[in-house]
Amino acid sequence: MQKGYLASLSLCALLLAGCASTPEECDPSQDQGFFGKIGCVVSGSYDERVEQREQRVETLKAENQRLNQLARDLFAQDALVKAQVSEQNRMLDHAKSELYEVERTLAQKKALDADLQDQIAQAKAQIDAIKKSNGSSQTQAMIAKKQKQIDELNATLEQLQGMM
Repeated sequence: MQKGYLASLSLCALLLAGCASTPEECDPSQDQGFFGKIGCVVSGSYDERVEQREQRVETLKAENQRLNQLARDLFAQDALVKAQVSEQNRMLDHAKSELYEVERTLAQKKALDADLQDQIAQAKAQIDAIKKSNGSSQTQAMIAKKQKQIDELNATLEQLQGMM
């Protein structure tokens, strides 16, 4: 009788230990002892822990894909900005060469007075300032601002060419 009672008591203890185990308590890196491990197996906490870890891996994979797409988008945007800056530099170089041509033509015609020289010098300084700032970080607002400055320089250049 004693043996049956002891076996029943052990079985009850085993079942209670199994019911009391949570997935957090069933960490395989921790030693739960014999009954703790049996409790984790019986309660399904090991399986639940594995399922939680698999869900976490899937969540992290999705986040990784989202971040990779974001990185690809940023690289594409960076390439676009660099192309816009390159185009602006080409336009600035063209404007500067035209300024030199206007200055040379006015000097040949002996029509280059101090006021025109000042305007040409200011336009050249503006071109150099715009080109110098192209090395700094670019945003769409900065590009739009520089484009406006280039347009203003082109208007000044046309005005100077009209004076010839």
